[in-house]
Amino acid sequence: MKKQLLLILTLSISVAYSQDGNSISNPIMIDGTDMATNVLDYNSATASGLTPACSTNEDVFYKHIVAPGNNKMTVGMISAGTSLFTNVQYQLFKAPNDDMNLLEEMVCDSYPVIIFVGGNFELKISEVNSADTYYLRVYKTNGLGGALTNLLNNTAVTMRSEFDSTLSTISTDLKDIKYTIDSENIKFINQNEDLHYKIYGMDGKLIETNKRPTKVESVDISALSNGIYILTLSNNNANESFKFIKH
Repeated sequence: MKKQLLLILTLSISVAYSQDGNSISNPIMIDGTDMATNVLDYNSATASGLTPACSTNEDVFYKHIVAPGNNKMTVGMISAGTSLFTNVQYQLFKAPNDDMNLLEEMVCDSYPVIIFVGGNFELKISEVNSADTYYLRVYKTNGLGGALTNLLNNTAVTMRSEFDSTLSTISTDLKDIKYTIDSENIKFINQNEDLHYKIYGMDGKLIETNKRPTKVESVDISALSNGIYILTLSNNNANESFKFIKH
């Protein structure tokens, strides 16, 4: 019986430790809204040293993976008021397709917690991709004394992905795309989908392209010499080419 209890205790400690959030490789998983911040996580936290950083304070990491078919991400925190004014500093990272080698910082900011009122922040990210991973890094707030416990015990973290049908606008005919051209930019009108574009000279030489399909609102052509060029657009369904003149 003692051996069984010891095994259960060991497993419990192991599970708790595996989700202590003390580093980006050991984050606390969030899917929805949870009272995820707690004193135990922050008291045992050390500074991860991950760069870029918003602070040198101790930090805790939370993680959410975009589920298949979802295209919208919501990240936020909400804190009840304490007896002292403070700022909660946070940072958001994205790892495209869960590839840590492509980890990129998206936000480095803070939100105020007003005395007896509270505070919050919320970010809505549209057109996210399935399997993209988001990491929320929250820094320990110093100088609160006993108020830190009250703050952490009354702070909720939101990380969730969902499908938003209003973001699913796929064009099947690129001939319908409208654009304007001046000496500085090609500007697309009412263009809501990811496109891959290429600009060629009349000699067939590739001059400019985006590395991967993205939502393209404009293309900077200010560096091009005056002349005639070919703009090629492509998506998952079609390819289309247009001639344009740079003046």
